[in-house]
Amino acid sequence: NNSVIIIRGATGSGKTTQLPQFILDHYAEKKTPCNLVVTQPRKIGATSIARWVARERKCTLGSLVGYQVGLEKMATEHTKLIYVTTGVLLQKLVGAKTLTEYSHIFIDE
Repeated sequence: NNSVIIIRGATGSGKTTQLPQFILDHYAEKKTPCNLVVTQPRKIGATSIARWVARERKCTLGSLVGYQVGLEKMATEHTKLIYVTTGVLLQKLVGAKTLTEYSHIFIDE
């Protein structure tokens, strides 16, 4: 049980798209709830990766997989994997003083 893990890998190796899905699947198999947030430095990165992962999982964007960039949000209370810009995550932290709503936080790039 590590609170911080650093993962290093080549571009395109799946750190951003595959690792969160592996964790999501692992928790689903255990029937244990989880909520993952993955940061991206740019809006286009967060939205396009969320679309890609939703397509891979054959789910509607905004259901299991979603995104939030600036004021634009494509997610519901049922979203378990959300891609956000770094700024969105920082705003949540400043506003809530905690990020306990997330079981896993990926800081990308």
